[in-house]
Amino acid sequence: MFAREIFFCVTVVAMTGCVSIQGGNHIADEVTHSFSAAVEEKNGEKFKSLFLNENIDWFAVVSAQDMAGIYKNDQNQNKVNNHQVIPFAEWLSKTEESTQVKFTNCRTSGDGDVMATACKYAFYLDGKKTNYGRESFILINTGAGWKISSIAFSSTVADKNVP
Repeated sequence: MFAREIFFCVTVVAMTGCVSIQGGNHIADEVTHSFSAAVEEKNGEKFKSLFLNENIDWFAVVSAQDMAGIYKNDQNQNKVNNHQVIPFAEWLSKTEESTQVKFTNCRTSGDGDVMATACKYAFYLDGKKTNYGRESFILINTGAGWKISSIAFSSTVADKNVP
């Protein structure tokens, strides 16, 4: 009898975990799709609405490859660079070039309140890939929807000869 109860509890916990991850993938897909759409539409207001607030910073980490190569003699190039929502949203709304970000191979972990999502990404400006790498989002459930509370991404400058 006791063994059956333990088996039942373990099964319920395992099934609950699977449901949480599957639901998380759906939420992460929605957020990354909305992020991509805002960038492609060059809609700064929509972009800002994805974040917990407009004071959220996100961090670009220049790849070791770029630091050792194209930036090796650039004393002004930092390994870690801080970005902010408002300046990017304003640039996005004003730029005349087409903009696009593509996310692939996303992995999600979390529960109904906090979620981490990691994806491969590529950023395009005027149809040309400018940089790529891995991007991680921390998402939080505000009760009124999921919002981005943090982003960190690696950045490798794309080879100009590769689409």
